[in-house]
Amino acid sequence: MKKILFIEDEEGQRDYLELYFKRRNYNVLTCPDRESGLQLIKETSPDLVILDLVMEKMSGLDVLSQMRKSGSKVPVIVLSGKNEDEIMGEVQKLGISAFLPKPLRLEDLEKCISGILTDS
Repeated sequence: MKKILFIEDEEGQRDYLELYFKRRNYNVLTCPDRESGLQLIKETSPDLVILDLVMEKMSGLDVLSQMRKSGSKVPVIVLSGKNEDEIMGEVQKLGISAFLPKPLRLEDLEKCISGILTDS
């Protein structure tokens, strides 16, 4: 069973994504912040990280940067309600697998996850 880690500060969104993807036979981990996200990446070696770019207490860009600095090559899907060209350039330099805009269509996310995990 493939392991997905969602790093998302909105509890309702986290819970909904966890339930949705568990029902599709994924092993789903969730966390609300950078510290717990980086710790879970080290401890659990997820097959995929899904990262909210804009969070209240921290930036998803910081998480992605820390992941890459620590040598993590895990595929990352970035989610954001903002489509700013500057940020897109930065996250692409850090090696994301995909970018999906919010509001999120679960069918699009599911296709994206399936494609990435099939290729890896």
